Amino acid sequence: KALGGATADPKEARRLFRQALAIAADLPEALDGLRRLPPDPPSALRIALEDGRVRLLWNAAPADELGPISYRVVRKRQGLPAHPGDGVQVADVAATECEDPGVPGGETVGYAVFSRRGEVDSLTGASAGPLLIMEEVSDIHAEAHSREVLLSWTPPPGAVGVRVVRKAGARPVGPDDGVPIEALRDQALDKGLEDDRVYQYGLYACYRAPDGTLRTSPGVVVAVMPHRPVEPVDELTVAPEPGGRLRLSWREPPRGQVRVRRTLKPLPLSKGDRLSAAEAEALDGHWLDALAPDHTIDPQPPASGVCSYTPMTAWAGAWTVGQATLYSCVPDPSDLRAVRVGHAGRVHLRWKWSPQGTQTLVLARAGAEPIGPDDPEALRLVVQDVEYSRQGYYALTLPPSPQGPWYVSVYNIAMVEGQRVVSPGLEPTARTTVPGPNPEVIVSYALRPPRFPGRPWSITFRT
Repeated sequence: KALGGATADPKEARRLFRQALAIAADLPEALDGLRRLPPDPPSALRIALEDGRVRLLWNAAPADELGPISYRVVRKRQGLPAHPGDGVQVADVAATECEDPGVPGGETVGYAVFSRRGEVDSLTGASAGPLLIMEEVSDIHAEAHSREVLLSWTPPPGAVGVRVVRKAGARPVGPDDGVPIEALRDQALDKGLEDDRVYQYGLYACYRAPDGTLRTSPGVVVAVMPHRPVEPVDELTVAPEPGGRLRLSWREPPRGQVRVRRTLKPLPLSKGDRLSAAEAEALDGHWLDALAPDHTIDPQPPASGVCSYTPMTAWAGAWTVGQATLYSCVPDPSDLRAVRVGHAGRVHLRWKWSPQGTQTLVLARAGAEPIGPDDPEALRLVVQDVEYSRQGYYALTLPPSPQGPWYVSVYNIAMVEGQRVVSPGLEPTARTTVPGPNPEVIVSYALRPPRFPGRPWSITFRT
């Protein structure tokens, strides 16, 4: 009788089996029958959508002391699962909670959770739904300009549109709380705003429910402040400090806060580019926070090779890229001297070579100092150590220039870890101005003792 009624009323069958075991404790049919009885189902299934995932919680099935119970979670499109095979199996878990990340937006799904003991499932399950899966827009990018804001995003799958509302000062609490903004499927342009005022935008993905009604997601809110363009950092200077540190300095901007990104290679950005906070954080490298409005310190610059420092000015949630500066750990040459020889523009250059490298890059520019080792306006010459040592100087010819005197800079070239590295050009004595156009004159003096010993004497030179 118990076996015959097990599929119809497991509780009654369980009572009869236990009654039989009370009479005969080792009755095989009763022991096997208890093990094959379906467990009681769980209860009170709750489902909710959180961050694009369906979260399920339920109450555990009543304990029957016949073995451990697990749970099978089943999902069904546009309906509720009637048994464990009626739908897509989501998970088998021992806990009373589960997440389902695999539901596309716009789908309507129902869930059921069934108890399991071994390979035996409960006859019924705890169910909930159907639920319309409404995902939010993603990859939101807000670009603030003077008196206007450009919003862009990626719409979720299954959405029929996106509703955008604007509210000044406070967060919108729903799709009807604020000024509606005309929007395309993936962007919206809001004009006629006040500069330096914070506006809150609510973005709500719209879905068509099975009954044909239009429903909106809970929404995502982003705050934006339109403003005049922020001036990028025009120049970043790098100077060595005691202990191997580097001081990075810039002109204090009228608005915003400057941070410096240190990278092993130059970033693929140009001065004036604008980035969102997320885009700036996703860049390669390491941040150096400002110690003052106009400078910071790199306590541990790379010990070898080259690194790039890129200043960025943060204002109103956006980052404006400044002029990057390259720095190398290779020491500069020093004690550069230029001497004119004759009247044909011939110049002899002498300098103290760096302990690293066997080549020196010489740059000469008329009217202004060379701007770095890649200055396109300068003459660029590479001098070999062997060539310089043979003569004790390097000779070049600089023709007269209407732009003014010639300026010369020297840089060391070294191979570091297989990479050609140029010194940073921070040594002040690695730069000089060519005298002239008259040649340098060498004067010699003979000093004779005074006629009367013991009397003091002095010599003064004036040029």
